[in-house]
Amino acid sequence: MIVTTSRYASRASRDLAKKVAEENNSEYLARGKKTVNALAETAWKKGHEKVLVVEEHDEKPGFISELLIDHWGKWKWGKKHEIEKHDKG
Repeated sequence: MIVTTSRYASRASRDLAKKVAEENNSEYLARGKKTVNALAETAWKKGHEKVLVVEEHDEKPGFISELLIDHWGKWKWGKKHEIEKHDKG
């Protein structure tokens, strides 16, 4: 599995993506200007069937979306998981 962010992600989203990758013994991939098609192709070539994308809401990590890839390299969006908000203090 590969973990990445939405394009132009904040530091908080990149840090969360790296943490999720580490906790799941997965690969973190810096998104840069890669399209969803490019992400899916990269994952497929590496033998992965899923990409997790940390997406932002109000400039903070808000959701983790699944990108599912079949054995032919075709992709579709899977589940979208809301990230729990934790108040500090």
